[in-house]
Amino acid sequence: MNKIVSGSETGAKTGAASDLAAVLAASGRQGKRSRWRGRLLILLILIAAAAVATYFYMGRGQSEVSYATQPAKRGDLTVLVTATGSVQPTEQVDISSELSGTVRDVNVDYNSTVKSGEVLALLDTNKLEADLKSSRAKLNSAKANVVKANADMQSAGTSLERLKSLVRSNVSTQQSLDDASYKYDSAVAAKQINEAEVLASEADLQLAEVNLAKAKIISPIDGGQKAKFTVDAYPDRTFPAEIEQIRFASEVVNNVVTYKAVLSVDNADLLLRPGMTATADVTVEAVKDTLMVSNAALRYAPAQAERRGRGIFGIFGPPRQRNNNAGPALKGAERRVWVLRNGRPAPVVIQVGSSDGQFTQVVSGDIKENDALVTDATARAN
Repeated sequence: MNKIVSGSETGAKTGAASDLAAVLAASGRQGKRSRWRGRLLILLILIAAAAVATYFYMGRGQSEVSYATQPAKRGDLTVLVTATGSVQPTEQVDISSELSGTVRDVNVDYNSTVKSGEVLALLDTNKLEADLKSSRAKLNSAKANVVKANADMQSAGTSLERLKSLVRSNVSTQQSLDDASYKYDSAVAAKQINEAEVLASEADLQLAEVNLAKAKIISPIDGGQKAKFTVDAYPDRTFPAEIEQIRFASEVVNNVVTYKAVLSVDNADLLLRPGMTATADVTVEAVKDTLMVSNAALRYAPAQAERRGRGIFGIFGPPRQRNNNAGPALKGAERRVWVLRNGRPAPVVIQVGSSDGQFTQVVSGDIKENDALVTDATARAN
């Protein structure tokens, strides 16, 4: 009996476990199907919303975009390089005196206009004039000594010749002849010494005259030196200038390599002063009667229009690579511009030339004068 009762209980437990597993399996399958249905419903709602947004977005964008344009034109193009510097005189002379002394007169003042040879200042010349008089007196004395020496030499020569004849006649002694010869030689030497003193006195006189002349400080140059530029003091006046040299030695200022250029300008009216800050526009290139377009047209690229044309993928997908017109137009490079034709912008590839910062030369491309080039686009709200 005990064994039969035990077997019945085991069978009942096994049947109950099987029913519970079947119920749980059915419930799991129903949960998975519900989750998939929810995900699919959300995806369908998102697709419908995107389609509606695309419809309104594209429809409004295409019908309400207005374009700003500038026409291509023909004219002269001047390429300028702007730089700043300071006005400096072409020649600057420091005036000084070779002599030391007391300044007696000053004939000029600050900003005085002078000419070459004009007396600017005078030193006190009393001592110099005294030295000059003394040198002249010494010269006159030396010349008088030369005259006396000539007379003594001639007298000694006459006595010598007379004694020679007396010695030949045995009237005078040889000793007397020797004394006369000595006196003659002494007279010749004295004459030479006095002549040397004359030369020395003349040199002293010339030095005194030069020193007296140096007491006058004279201007060595004429006024009206040359310099250059446009200065803040005269904002409405432009001073024409020319480049005299561009120096090879570079200078680094704020990590920018620069080269000094020296320019000259006519400053006959003396309006420019040394040290003035000047701004110079240097003409690098001048092109006559050329076709050119606005730089704003070179920078324009219809990125939004391109993305609208791609529909929903254009809105939610990654943007395409934009037209590479953001940088400066390099001479000889190809750039894309947009010409408004039949109310819609059409891309045109052109080759660009020189640029003045506002307009750029068109070397080649399907561009004609007065073509409307798009520079901006604006979407108007309903």
